[in-house]
Amino acid sequence: MPEEHKAGNMQFFGREVSPLLLDAVKTLKRSSRCGGVTVLDLGMGDGAVIRALLGAGCIGTLDRIVGIDIDRERCLTAAGAVGEGHFVAGDAVALPLGDSSVDLVNAWMVIEHVRDDAAMVREAYRVLRDGGRLTLSTVVRRRWGFYIYRRDGRFVLDPTHVREYGATDEFLTLLRDNGFRVRDTACRTARYSILELGLRVLVRLRLARAAGVRGLCPGNRGMNALSRLLRIPVPGFYEVEASCRKAGGSGGGEAG
Repeated sequence: MPEEHKAGNMQFFGREVSPLLLDAVKTLKRSSRCGGVTVLDLGMGDGAVIRALLGAGCIGTLDRIVGIDIDRERCLTAAGAVGEGHFVAGDAVALPLGDSSVDLVNAWMVIEHVRDDAAMVREAYRVLRDGGRLTLSTVVRRRWGFYIYRRDGRFVLDPTHVREYGATDEFLTLLRDNGFRVRDTACRTARYSILELGLRVLVRLRLARAAGVRGLCPGNRGMNALSRLLRIPVPGFYEVEASCRKAGGSGGGEAG
């Protein structure tokens, strides 16, 4: 990952736990024989989603946290910020995990960065136990969508995206074609925080240190609230999230 992208795209603010992810965790914990589940946060970045799960009380002492990101430095950052769990550098299309080894795979805004999206979905299927859950989200771009970034002659939400799906059905078909049963979906307008954009510009211009800004923001409730307040819609872009179940067997999840 280019250094300028890592510096300008650090996760300065905390994330909220999506209702679909929260439901998947609760469902798996209710059906777990030992009361605990193994959660894999794939493409975890700086660990924002894991911190949100811990902050919401979704993850307990009986649960196991695994975080994987392709960037080793971000793994170290997440390990330092989260303080518990197992964090390792790895590729989304060749996960360093055994077959049927986790109960839940979460991939928040990751698949649009992976060149072989089908291979990533197949790897998630491989490492999940029968009945395990996959929650993931991505970006959909309408034909008229526009933003401040361009790639290959078109507007994109992020210049590092290798794809932005053209419709929700395109994304869901990919999941179904690779063995998953889509249980629920949610769509929302893509929004971007003016505050976060401003901080990233400062970092890119080297007027502020990324580590210093990031160290201030995630735990600062006032800054997080202000960031959410200053979020504006991005014309022609929306986010889609899917909650899926790995079919087969009865372990780890309900039938359906």
